[in-house]
Amino acid sequence: TEHAAQEGWPLRARGMLGLATMVSEDQSGRMGYDSLGLVSDLQLGYVLTPWLDLQLAVAGGGFSSAEHTGGLLAPLAGASVRWPGTSLQPYALLQLGVGLTGTLERPFFRTGIGLDVPISRAFAFGPVLGYGQLFQHDSPGSSTDARFLWFGLSLAFRPGVPPDPNERELVHIRRVTERSWAASPPPPGSEPPSPPPSPELLALIE
Repeated sequence: TEHAAQEGWPLRARGMLGLATMVSEDQSGRMGYDSLGLVSDLQLGYVLTPWLDLQLAVAGGGFSSAEHTGGLLAPLAGASVRWPGTSLQPYALLQLGVGLTGTLERPFFRTGIGLDVPISRAFAFGPVLGYGQLFQHDSPGSSTDARFLWFGLSLAFRPGVPPDPNERELVHIRRVTERSWAASPPPPGSEPPSPPPSPELLALIE
């Protein structure tokens, strides 16, 4: 937790929007959910270590056929494991909860893998692929478990991430250099001063 706090606030928010397809027999056959559905989620994670987030999430989705329309809303809890220390960060998630569909409440779980591609210090964007399963009662007349695959794009936000130490040092060098040039104007009649160091030159001073 101490290491996570040094890197920024110990929170990570994520939103996902994607497409899903049923792979269970009754849902894709008897109920006719054989077209693509829409899925989405909102996640809030607590950064426990650089590689582990504990998560609360709300996932939703919808499937339709010629005769039926089915929806899913699921509050979830789980964890996400990531591989820190690289510019591209792969991660895997596992979440458990209750799936609300129609008038039914059923156990639900989902798992997925994704890749975070940083687009700024605090934001990352990338693909995610997963599997979800809504468990039905094992009794005569019950349908099979609702199982589906999903693919989407997610946007992650990590608030309060401090600047990279090398970047802070470069900013400090640039400011000191600019102040020294401003404080020491050339005397009258001397040759014109050479231009101040360019950003490329300052970068080499790191």
